[in-house]
Amino acid sequence: MAQELQLRLQSIIDPVSGNIAVYAQHLVSGQIVAIKSDLVLPTMSAGKTFILLAYGLIQMKRSATT
Repeated sequence: MAQELQLRLQSIIDPVSGNIAVYAQHLVSGQIVAIKSDLVLPTMSAGKTFILLAYGLIQMKRSATT
C-alpha cells in the first residue's frame, strides 16, 4: 500500500518545477511514505503541497472515469 501511494505521489510531484517533499506515516500500520523527506522547506510551502496533492488526486480521478 505505501509503495503504491509513493508511486502515485511521485507521479504528481515529478512534473512540477520546484521543491516538494512528502513524509507521511499511517498511524495504525506504521507504513511510511517519504519523498525527499530530508529537504528543508519554508513553512509556507507546506500548505501549497497539500493543495497540489489534492488537485492531482482530483485530476487522476477525473481521468480514471473518462
